[in-house]
Amino acid sequence: MELILLFLLKMTDPILLFTLQDFETSIEFFWAPLLVELKKESNSKRILHLDLIEDNARYWRGVDILVFDSAHWWTHSGQTSS
Repeated sequence: MELILLFLLKMTDPILLFTLQDFETSIEFFWAPLLVELKKESNSKRILHLDLIEDNARYWRGVDILVFDSAHWWTHSGQTSS
């Protein structure tokens, strides 16, 4: 028995959309370096707002399953480590 899957792959920065039309299923991959918001103030300083996630949340509101992967942050060493 041979199984042929037809799929659609669409890239719209920062989202990669993979759709399996036969199964009425889609997987969206959204990449963001931070879950919280990083904003640039008028004096060019960057401020990390630990209490704000709205900018990124608009991409994954209403999804059925949400997976967070923080493995990237645990692989650094030295001065830039978490």
